[in-house]
Amino acid sequence: MSGPGIAARLEAQAIRLSDPSCPFCRGLGIVFDPQGSGKARGGFLLCQCLEKKVRAKDPPYEYFDEERGLMAACPARPARLAIERIETLTRAAHIPPRFQGNYLEAALAQADKDGDETTLMALDNAIETVKSAAGGTPYGLFIYGPPGAGKTHLACIVINEIIRLYRKTSLFAKVHRDVIARVKSTFNQNSDAYGQARTIEEELAKVPVLVLDDLGIKETTPFENQLLYDIIDSRYDYDRLTIITSNDSIDAFKEVAQGRVTSRLRQMCREVHLEAEDHRLKHAL
Repeated sequence: MSGPGIAARLEAQAIRLSDPSCPFCRGLGIVFDPQGSGKARGGFLLCQCLEKKVRAKDPPYEYFDEERGLMAACPARPARLAIERIETLTRAAHIPPRFQGNYLEAALAQADKDGDETTLMALDNAIETVKSAAGGTPYGLFIYGPPGAGKTHLACIVINEIIRLYRKTSLFAKVHRDVIARVKSTFNQNSDAYGQARTIEEELAKVPVLVLDDLGIKETTPFENQLLYDIIDSRYDYDRLTIITSNDSIDAFKEVAQGRVTSRLRQMCREVHLEAEDHRLKHAL
């Protein structure tokens, strides 16, 4: 499954900043170097097809065009700004550091090498989710399976790709830490977030791409169930791309909110079952 065909599927609607015939970036103008950019998890660099055209290396990436007698944008400026945008969006998304710099092509190559059909099927669904982020009807994912199967890793790979290809605002949120506990903190009069519950719910409802990590049904109070239902329902109404990870299948939620959670999840997400060990989704860093 790995190779040029996968890249073509993934990048069919990506933002193009260079020559599409370039064999290295395929027109994206940027490449990810897992060992480079001075970052522990790698980083993006200008593709060599643009490096040779650089006229200004520092912001605002402009140079004096003597022939025209004016300041002009460096040909590589859009790609440099794209790298800055990707870095900004990645920080704002709160993707766990261990899952930053993980992309589908490497994960597919590893699963293909291992002959792991279950993971290959999950990654194929992930490709369709990434493609759906370009526009039209979003194709969410509900990823479930036992602890250590790589659910969170796969969810982060998807939002990494969406940021890389489309520069869409995304957010990774642990259900109990970043949703329930955060909202409950707004009830404390001594908290800086006091009275901001509605603002937090609206942020989670409207962000273009959201990962709700570790959604469960055990030891959840009626208030927490209603909060999570309201967020899922709002995202359904806004037609936002939602990725959910859980130890439980969608059917396990049929008693929550009179079955409305299950109904919404089935309309928003394709259910993906992961049984693989974490190392099968490993990206070589």
